[in-house]
Amino acid sequence: MKNAKVKIGNTEIDAEVAGSFFSKARGLMFRRLLPEKNGMLFVFSREAYHAIWMFGMRFPIDIIWIDAKKHIVDLVQNARPCLLLCKVYLPKKKAKYVLEVNAGFVEKNRIKLGHKASF
Repeated sequence: MKNAKVKIGNTEIDAEVAGSFFSKARGLMFRRLLPEKNGMLFVFSREAYHAIWMFGMRFPIDIIWIDAKKHIVDLVQNARPCLLLCKVYLPKKKAKYVLEVNAGFVEKNRIKLGHKASF
């Protein structure tokens, strides 16, 4: 899997890129941890309401949806892991990219709707 540097404001993240069907389906499932300043960037072929769920996760994350122009269009903070009857997180607006980072990242780095990402 290849990596990309994702920058939002003054914060840079080393993100694994999930572009294939399998890598997007697996995501961060079953991993024990995500190093600080790391994440996973899901790349979709088109803008849509891309759903995220926490099945098989072992730690909480923040979820950041980014549109085709690379503006943040929605955020979920502290999405909790689950094993059964998992909540599905849907963005309020269409996005082309989804960035998953450790829980607390959004608050710590003051990430807001409308902020611009680059990668």
